[in-house]
Amino acid sequence: MNARSVSGGWGCRAPRRGVGRVLGALLGVAVGSIGGLGTVTAAGIGVAVLAGTAMTTTTASALTPDPVFGGTLTAAQQAEMMQWGQTYWNRLEGVPTAANTTFTFSTAAMNSPLFNPFYGPRQTLVNLGLIADGDCMKQLAEYPGTDAASAAKRQAIKDALVDFRFKTDPVTDPTGTTTHVIKILDASMVAGLVTYTEDGKLVSEKLPLDVLVAAGANVELADNLSADSITALLVLTNQAPGLVAGVSGATEAKAMLGGQATKANNVATAVAALLGQAGVGVDAVERMDALFGVYGQLPTVYVGLSDCAVLVDATTGAVTTPVKLGTPLDASGLLALHGEASAPYAHRMVSSMGCTFVAAPTWHATPPAGYPAAPAPAAPNFLPFIVPGIWPTSWTCVTVAPGPATRTNPFPTLFTLCRCTQDRWWRRSPTAIPALVPDPFFLEREICEYPGPCFAPLMLPSTTPPLLPGPSPTQVVTCRTIYWF
Repeated sequence: MNARSVSGGWGCRAPRRGVGRVLGALLGVAVGSIGGLGTVTAAGIGVAVLAGTAMTTTTASALTPDPVFGGTLTAAQQAEMMQWGQTYWNRLEGVPTAANTTFTFSTAAMNSPLFNPFYGPRQTLVNLGLIADGDCMKQLAEYPGTDAASAAKRQAIKDALVDFRFKTDPVTDPTGTTTHVIKILDASMVAGLVTYTEDGKLVSEKLPLDVLVAAGANVELADNLSADSITALLVLTNQAPGLVAGVSGATEAKAMLGGQATKANNVATAVAALLGQAGVGVDAVERMDALFGVYGQLPTVYVGLSDCAVLVDATTGAVTTPVKLGTPLDASGLLALHGEASAPYAHRMVSSMGCTFVAAPTWHATPPAGYPAAPAPAAPNFLPFIVPGIWPTSWTCVTVAPGPATRTNPFPTLFTLCRCTQDRWWRRSPTAIPALVPDPFFLEREICEYPGPCFAPLMLPSTTPPLLPGPSPTQVVTCRTIYWF
């Protein structure tokens, strides 16, 4: 038998106010567009990177922070959110309706490019144990695995989006169910809250959603930038605002309903082209989102350079101060420029598939958690993802002169040597995704070296490992594997 209660009428105890809800998340260190770069030095060149209005002089919007970004909705707004969820799921299940291309919220703030219903229930799903904090939420919804666990997570996402419903099982997950009970008691006076049991599971509908918890800290600003990076930053700060203003495309929320190209994806393509035309080498240009509050999603473009990384606001063209590779990314400076969303929310960076992306990539001696994952598609050379070669790349050998470590030469070189490399690109998740869906990869690179210049047969690409032990018995080949993520 199922038991049902409306407006929290459990009747067993007084509600415990403030228990079980994630509140008071603080804004991270604001190192973004309002900071300026100061003076950076590379190859003996001192350059004050202060020219771009995007990085230094953009002022915050005069709009008042809107409560919808923090999850405060009226009954009518909540009904529209459920309609959005059903419309989205109709597209996923292959039965789209006219609403998939015509849907619009009646509240202006909910049509903002920074508002997206999809990630609203994310933190609550995590807190209730229905998905993991490291799960790629959009990937689970749109490209789920065939296993039972993936199916259960996808159903939990659907329930939350379409019906504002959460189900926890006290047998298989007593911890999540206990958290669920506490949240229900905490919200027992909330109008419209419905609670009941169904097939032994605790079910709630219209439970207030938890505010996002941040991921990452200890931002480290980059210094001693290379001349190439300085050029890239000058190009971005001077030209990105105008470039973004001239790019069209749908908001993330609309694109998830109708499948249109998003403005953010188009901006990523345009940024890659801009840097390419300027002759600037980049390691990655990738769509990334800064999730904040409950329904906040600032679309950004991640630009990885040889010695630093920046984020470009895909709605304004503002650029963050560069951070060191391997340190957390921070979009708080960009968010501070959006007055309608500038309440003191924490934020976290996610990929276009909803995978948490804490730090700017760098080289590691060990692979990421979950390795090995599924290989990348055969030719991952598509925008807005820029990666070299095919999977796997052929062995390529080059003579390397003495010099410091760089992005493409990750170890200091003390003497002339022959360095042979082969790359493999891997997905961050084992779930198979169609080849043209942009999602983070990580790079596995095998490096084999021996002293002296490369001899002729090794100067050409080859699908086989380099000749061992080298051109002569006295030249020992040393091999190692490193990972870029």
